[in-house]
Amino acid sequence: MFSAIAGYSEADSLRDEDRGFGQKLENWPSDHRREDCNLFYSLADMLPDSVVVHVDEQIVYANQAFARLLNFTSPDQVIGCSVFDFIAPEDQIKAEYRLKGIMEDGLRLPFQDYTLLKGEEGNVCVEISSQPVRWNGQIAVQTIIRDMTAKHHKDELLRTLSRAVEQCSDSVIITDRQGIIEYVNPFFEERSGYLLHEIKGRTTSFLRYGMRPRRVFLEMLQCISEQRIWRGELSIFARSGERYWEQVSVSPVFDKNQEICHYICIMKDITERKKVEDDLQDALQIAKAANQAKSAFLANMSHEFRTPLNAIIGFSSLLATGPVEVVQGKMREYAGYALEGGEHMLDLVNDLLDLAKIEANEIKLNEERFQISTLLAKVLKLVCSKEAGDDCGVNVEIEEDFILYADNRRILQILLNLVSNAVKFTENGGVTIEVGKNRSDQIVVRDTGIGMTGEDIKTALLPFGQAEASAFSKKYDGAGLGLPIASSLMQMHGGQLRIESNLNQGTTVALQFPSERIC
Repeated sequence: MFSAIAGYSEADSLRDEDRGFGQKLENWPSDHRREDCNLFYSLADMLPDSVVVHVDEQIVYANQAFARLLNFTSPDQVIGCSVFDFIAPEDQIKAEYRLKGIMEDGLRLPFQDYTLLKGEEGNVCVEISSQPVRWNGQIAVQTIIRDMTAKHHKDELLRTLSRAVEQCSDSVIITDRQGIIEYVNPFFEERSGYLLHEIKGRTTSFLRYGMRPRRVFLEMLQCISEQRIWRGELSIFARSGERYWEQVSVSPVFDKNQEICHYICIMKDITERKKVEDDLQDALQIAKAANQAKSAFLANMSHEFRTPLNAIIGFSSLLATGPVEVVQGKMREYAGYALEGGEHMLDLVNDLLDLAKIEANEIKLNEERFQISTLLAKVLKLVCSKEAGDDCGVNVEIEEDFILYADNRRILQILLNLVSNAVKFTENGGVTIEVGKNRSDQIVVRDTGIGMTGEDIKTALLPFGQAEASAFSKKYDGAGLGLPIASSLMQMHGGQLRIESNLNQGTTVALQFPSERIC
């Protein structure tokens, strides 16, 4: 019973006469004993483990390692102290039993865990092995003390990592270097339906059936064979036949020689995410199809509208500008209204057709070189003709003229939209077109009109977007297509359309062209 409590067996018992070093040492000449003692001290101080010798519980020798272990500056500071002064209270009884077995039965006791007191710095975990020896003619106990702090820290870290893997909400698989399964965590068992004892010792081939295409698996093998981490998405079938998606990471684990010893595979269930992605993709395809149908409808309807509109505009123009003897009084006035409405409708139809072509990516640029000043003269003439006079309040300031390589008709369309808007929204003040004033690659249209807020600018750049909130209280006509079309056409040229505006302070629109288009 005493042996069980003390932590040793009868096989550990060793009679003192069987351990004859002490008796032989006493029979040697004193100079020999002195040399052997010095050798013992030297060897003990070289050991990484602590060595303590005590007689009747009083320490008679301690090496440097023991002093360092308990934060003493010198071993001399512990000489004469009781060994029980350094043993934690919870280990005192165990130490007494072991000491009794050594002294009375001559037992050599194997390593056992203890806690030693380290003063204000707390305690230190150690392993202690003891045996009886003779010291200056007396029976003594020699104790080897091994600091286990680092080992306990590693053990605790391993336990923490083990708990983390066990409680992880992702599937974890660990295989050897041949891909033979050694471990799977509980979440893998729950998600796949395969238990560890059923698949341990097997390869992961039973998980491959859902992999599509096969090249994904080959890429994974190639990657891990090159000692790299592979990441990807795999489709896997559970034991029940359910197919699910996993985001997978496969990493090699290296041994102390930097050779691959294991592989660890972590799999995160992304089935719900993939379902949402598929639904979004389906919705996107439906939206694209609807947008294409809308664009086709607008293009077809625009062509259908153009034919009767051309007839209406043509005959209205004849009536409005015909000889006085043929068209008189109210008839000429009404013909003018019809002509104005027809031209407005034709502009709207043309904008719709352009919008449909832009969204369908069907506009082709007919690029050529032309002088900006020449183009602006045409813009000014067209805008002033609509305003029924030579003075429409537009001022052109050309500081540095340049030649532009672009689609002449589309740049004309952009400038007509911007200048027409500026004139339309400016009741007091004027409109200025600046060329090369601050930058040689820029045209600026500036007005002193009603202006817009930041949110209004975002709205105005959307198709059919208008800063005026209600169609029933609109003061200015227009369908809200001019700015979006102008912005899209600038992007097709590789340029930018930028708007700066403040409410009731006017608007500035800058057209900036890429340097390669400036000649």
